[in-house]
Amino acid sequence: MNKSPLVFAAALLALAMPSFATEATDNALFKGRNPLGEAMGKPVYANRVFQQGCHCWCPSLIKVTPQYNPDGSIKRYVLYFINVRKGAIAGTSWLYSDDLSPGSWYGHHSELVQEAKFNNPAIIFYPNNRGSVNQLPGDVDHEDACLWEVNGQYHALMTDMSGRATGGKKKAVMHWFADAKSGTNYRLYSDLPLAYVGDSITFAEGNTERYYRMERPQVYVNPETDKVEAFLLACNPREGSQSAPTEGASIIIWPVNHWKPEK
Repeated sequence: MNKSPLVFAAALLALAMPSFATEATDNALFKGRNPLGEAMGKPVYANRVFQQGCHCWCPSLIKVTPQYNPDGSIKRYVLYFINVRKGAIAGTSWLYSDDLSPGSWYGHHSELVQEAKFNNPAIIFYPNNRGSVNQLPGDVDHEDACLWEVNGQYHALMTDMSGRATGGKKKAVMHWFADAKSGTNYRLYSDLPLAYVGDSITFAEGNTERYYRMERPQVYVNPETDKVEAFLLACNPREGSQSAPTEGASIIIWPVNHWKPEK
């Protein structure tokens, strides 16, 4: 008996989809939803100032009080990132925004500063040396840790390199948490990635893009409220070398509606 085209297509889809059922996904706090993702608004393409001939990567976001406003009533977002200009040595740059909205970012190529001696720095510590043992459940393959503390817990965003935690495509972005007293025993927050390669991302300006590479997740956490106000990714929309910088990598920022993880 011949199978229908629909059944045949479903069989091909099942073969194509990864099947990474792991300890991590089995013990996820949220399944089928991600509260942080639900609090994220339409993303903004932040580095249009550096759009031509530049490769922008490794973003970090802070908020400062401008010098002309000493009473602190006005705060300004400052985006710090690695900037590789075509034919030049990697350096660091800044962009500024008052409200994260489209078109609000400004900066100049002249603000490219000293040669970068580092790439995506991060710190990890735990009380007793466990050698090369992965701190994450299921020994999952993750990189690009962004760590913060709230509610007596460590929270971390990471790049799921092989999709072993969610079954998503390579470079999925994940969220973990652990008891802050020990810094160990991390648990998966949600089995849904916040963004992943192949996603169709629709920007606040209305355009839609797809990216073949998404890494370096970061969040901005307001130190006064402990709430997340922005989620950042470095993305590359063009085919190119995985080992050398290519022109066109961009920094994308999702405004977050003052989200705070549950205790």
